[in-house]
Amino acid sequence: MEAIFRVAGPLFWVKKKEALDLPTLVSDLGPAYFFLLAELLAQQAVSVGLEEGITRELIIQALVGSAALASKHKQFTHMIQQVASPGGVTEAALKALEPAVSKTMHGAIDATLKRGKKLHF
Repeated sequence: MEAIFRVAGPLFWVKKKEALDLPTLVSDLGPAYFFLLAELLAQQAVSVGLEEGITRELIIQALVGSAALASKHKQFTHMIQQVASPGGVTEAALKALEPAVSKTMHGAIDATLKRGKKLHF
């Protein structure tokens, strides 16, 4: 049975059934979060004049490259520092994004936990 599940990705063992709920915040919902960010980025890029097809390919490559980088480093903050030049456009964008995204993510996690309790996940 374990070999079947390993095909889909790494396995993590938990000691209590209740501990199964929290990984849902990342493993099940994470892809939707990334796709939402990709969609919002695509909408904005197209709205300022970038061609839709090029936008999609650039975003896909950014996601693939980000995943490759993430697999090599343990801390996301380190990766952010690696791609954001001091005083550059990425740093400016991150400074604009971080407060709102942090608050929004907190709300999303809270909504997930509340809904999960109702669904008994």
